[in-house]
Amino acid sequence: MQFSYKETSGIKESEINKSAKTLSPYLDQLTVAAKDTAYSTPEACLALVNDNELLNQINELVQKKKTPHLHEVMVVGIGGSSLGSCAIYHALRSPGINLSFYDTVDNHQLIQAIETIRRVAAEGRQVILNIISKSGTTLETLANARVLLKVLQEVSPDWKNQVVITSEPESKLTAWAKEQGIDCLPNPKNVGGRFSVMSAVGLFPLAMAGVDISSLQAGGKDVDYKLAAESAAVIYANYKAGKIMHDLFLFDKDLEDLGKWHRQLVGESLGKSGQGITPLVSIGSADLHSMFQLYISGPKDKFTSFVTIDRGEHVRVEEFEPGFDALAPDITKKTLTDIMGAIVEGVKQAYKKHDLPYVEFHFEAPTEKEFGRFLQFKLVEVMCLAKLMGVDAFGQSSVEEYKKITEKLLAE
Repeated sequence: MQFSYKETSGIKESEINKSAKTLSPYLDQLTVAAKDTAYSTPEACLALVNDNELLNQINELVQKKKTPHLHEVMVVGIGGSSLGSCAIYHALRSPGINLSFYDTVDNHQLIQAIETIRRVAAEGRQVILNIISKSGTTLETLANARVLLKVLQEVSPDWKNQVVITSEPESKLTAWAKEQGIDCLPNPKNVGGRFSVMSAVGLFPLAMAGVDISSLQAGGKDVDYKLAAESAAVIYANYKAGKIMHDLFLFDKDLEDLGKWHRQLVGESLGKSGQGITPLVSIGSADLHSMFQLYISGPKDKFTSFVTIDRGEHVRVEEFEPGFDALAPDITKKTLTDIMGAIVEGVKQAYKKHDLPYVEFHFEAPTEKEFGRFLQFKLVEVMCLAKLMGVDAFGQSSVEEYKKITEKLLAE
């Protein structure tokens, strides 16, 4: 993964260095936390990439659950309990066992899931329900889980062996699973949902889908914390200059869920005490035809991270029919990759012309290691950004407000 910012961020190097120097003691703290596999602090989520015991535990359970009759893994979770695994699964275009994600209360989606469970059982095959809730009490997750568990129980005498619970070791959900003899994986208490992608929350379903999770971890180990801190300094300086929105502009449709993972990370980590950066997700080139007008000629309140990837795909635009070819003659014999490259360069030149700040991420290949680097880089970045803004990156007390009101309404 390549990250560049010095010529395009709109911030003087002296200001970046000043913030980076301020962050130096915190980077030392993060380096120590990255070795703390006891997870004694929230920052110790960075140690997940070094937790060999967890990796072994996940791999053992994968070997147990990945039978020849397995058709699909249904991930039942919301927010940080599903966004990370969903992002990597789609980014890698994983060719193995299918993963499906149930991350909201939606009748249509659950009806389809019910039909799938019944059809697969009738064919003599199986699904695995991976029910994920850090607290073990997430309302939406438990609603979806109860519906799907009931159907699974009806169609399979061995239903308990088709369930995996991922939750805090001391949660009531874990306690129920153990009473039932259902396999469990731990979500460490100090590891919040949006920081849990490298835990069993993200790694178990990904491993079931054939993702090389050890390579994902290896990418996370290979992150330059100082560079991530410099990225945070760039974002912070632009924030102070009025750039209160951060657009992750992804030039690859299969990276859209990576943008949604980043959206939660930024939104929940920094939206505190009247402060915050609003995270946006744009997809190139589709959103050049829906949002580019605003980005170029609207208020200059946005900071952009462009993300590109080399997938090694080269579909060529061949000659077709003279009249049709004449509509866009310059694309003849060009590959779609060539065309997208020209589009990206055109966008960057337009941003420069209009004095719009940006940084660039480029994935050299669609591999576990590359995406592991990006995930860990962003975790370090947002921790450093919170430190510069003077907010707690790890709490999200405001989220509880709607939950309490919802519970009261349901109890009436």
